[in-house]
Amino acid sequence: KNFNIGQEKVVIGWLARVTGVKNPQLVIEISKALPQFEFLVGGAGELFEELKAKSPINCKFLGWTDAAEFLAACDLIISTSHNEGMPVALIEAQMAGKPVIATNVGSVSEVIENGATGKIVEKTAEAFSNAINDLINDQQLLADMAKKAEKRANSLFLPEVMIKKHIDLYKVLA
Repeated sequence: KNFNIGQEKVVIGWLARVTGVKNPQLVIEISKALPQFEFLVGGAGELFEELKAKSPINCKFLGWTDAAEFLAACDLIISTSHNEGMPVALIEAQMAGKPVIATNVGSVSEVIENGATGKIVEKTAEAFSNAINDLINDQQLLADMAKKAEKRANSLFLPEVMIKKHIDLYKVLA
C-alpha cells in the first residue's frame, strides 16, 4: 500500500547503494525480462537518477527507504552485486522471512544456503529471471524457503550470536 502496489502483484526487491559495484543496471535488465512483476529498488547513490530515468514502468526507484517497510512489501529479494563483504541487507531480508536470489560474491554463500534459503545464480538477467520464475511459480517452495531463511538467519546472525562467535574466536587466537 505504501509503495502504491496492489496486493495481487508479485514484488521483487533490491536494496543497496545504487553504485557500480552493486550492479543495479542488472535490475533494470531483469525487470524488462519480467514485466509481469513489480520491482522495487531501495537505496541511493551516484547511478540513481540515471537508472531511474532508464527503468521500465514495472521498476520503481524509491531512494533511501525504511528497510522493514521495504522488506514487508516484497515477496523475495535479489542482490546483483559484483562484490560484497558481509551482505547485511541479505541477512536482514532473511530475518524478515524473505528468500534471496543473489550472485556468488564475498560472503553471500555464507548467508544464503543455496537451494534452501534462496538461490545463488550467475550475474545474468536470464539466470535471475529463471530463478525468480522458479520460486514464484512454486508457492510452496517460496514459503518453505522463507521459513528456512528466517530460522537460519535468526540462529546465525543475531547480534548476540555474532558477538559470542567473535569472542570465542578471539579466545582461540589469544
